[in-house]
Amino acid sequence: PGSFDLMPNQVMQAPFLEAPNIAVRKEYRIVRSLSDDEDTVDPDGLSIPVVANLIFKNDEAQRMGRQLPTGTVRLYQADETGVLRFLGEDQIAESASGMEVRLGLGAISDLTAKWRTTDHKLNEPSSTRRSEEEKSFEVTLINRKDCLLTVHVQVDVQGDWTLLSSNFPGIKEQAHTLGFQVPVPSKGHAKLICRVRSQTTR
Repeated sequence: PGSFDLMPNQVMQAPFLEAPNIAVRKEYRIVRSLSDDEDTVDPDGLSIPVVANLIFKNDEAQRMGRQLPTGTVRLYQADETGVLRFLGEDQIAESASGMEVRLGLGAISDLTAKWRTTDHKLNEPSSTRRSEEEKSFEVTLINRKDCLLTVHVQVDVQGDWTLLSSNFPGIKEQAHTLGFQVPVPSKGHAKLICRVRSQTTR
């Protein structure tokens, strides 16, 4: 936003933009592909990391709205004494004005998830080149924090698919992505129970 005078061989950091007090929301997410079957060997289910993300919108209402370049973003948080502590860093893609930016904080220990396939049925009609399968699965989420948390469960499904049943509303987020918002009570647990039918071309 301003100009700088540089002496020969001098190196200086120039601020790209300053946007204090922007609105940021925290998201908890697990991601799992329905085509992965290794969880079936464990009757107790497969542990899936729950990842925390910080999300903000790159728009003028946030005093931003400029194209953000690809690069590394480092995250810091003030502790109880006011000293900034390094939380982690993440790579972001080039983000145009109006886009949401997601910064990954990594897996957290206060939320755990276990995935278990409870039923798997495969049908391969001889008259067509399309195979059909149905899968039922459970996701058990355990919250050790003192507050209610909502976990975004993202399920990747190949082919043409249909959500047959679930105890939480499912949303088609993209062509091959099924999403659920599962609230998990303080010091408690919640279980997502779901069945999906998918068809793929052989």
